[in-house]
Amino acid sequence: RVNLIYPLGQNVLIGSTDIATPDPDTATCTPAEADYLRAAVADIFPALPVTDDQIVYRFSGVRPLPRSDAATIGAVTRDHSITTDTLPRSSIPVLCLIGGKWTTFRGFSEQAADAVLAHLGQPRQRSTAGLPIGGGRDFPQSAAEKTVFLHNLSVTGGITLDRAARLLARYGTRAALYCDSLNGEAEIPLQTLSDYSQQEIAHLIRTERVETPEDLIRRRTNIALDGNASPAAYAEIAQILHASALQKL
Repeated sequence: RVNLIYPLGQNVLIGSTDIATPDPDTATCTPAEADYLRAAVADIFPALPVTDDQIVYRFSGVRPLPRSDAATIGAVTRDHSITTDTLPRSSIPVLCLIGGKWTTFRGFSEQAADAVLAHLGQPRQRSTAGLPIGGGRDFPQSAAEKTVFLHNLSVTGGITLDRAARLLARYGTRAALYCDSLNGEAEIPLQTLSDYSQQEIAHLIRTERVETPEDLIRRRTNIALDGNASPAAYAEIAQILHASALQKL
């Protein structure tokens, strides 16, 4: 089957496998799957063996593929679609989203919204096609605009231009909201992750609905994907999360 190899920061992302699972909650990247992927890389790049100690992070997910009589899972279509079911003993519709992936999620979301609007008998008020969202909104479009944006981040946050560039790469234009929140306070780097600051983690906790260290490390940042999800990092972030919770009381 096709395997994909992508650069991801200072690491490489390799995947994926096609293994059916009856219960998505139990899905995990097993040692056997990791061995399979390492062997696939070795087959393509025999001079670049991937050893087990080079694996810094593993993750898994389950794609809801359509029911199929195909002999292998790899032969099942990856195209996305929407089917309609109903809640038990009712006529209330339930839209089931099948297929889809990172690269098509926005188009799929628009189709899902259109389907919901159709059930409600409501017209669409606005199209989101081509609408910049999140940190992509007002993103600098030229080198000159980027220079101005980084300068403003540096002045507002009292940070270096290098630090401003890292924040822009990490959060897009939302980095400006973080720099505004500093209010002249000097950043304090984390002891376990020097490229993150205590204020940065606290800002994410306040603005990204963070409930657990797992939320922040695995879902709001690339800390885990970068291979930096150490027990010490978990502990330090848990302390900041606890302090933030106390401030709300």
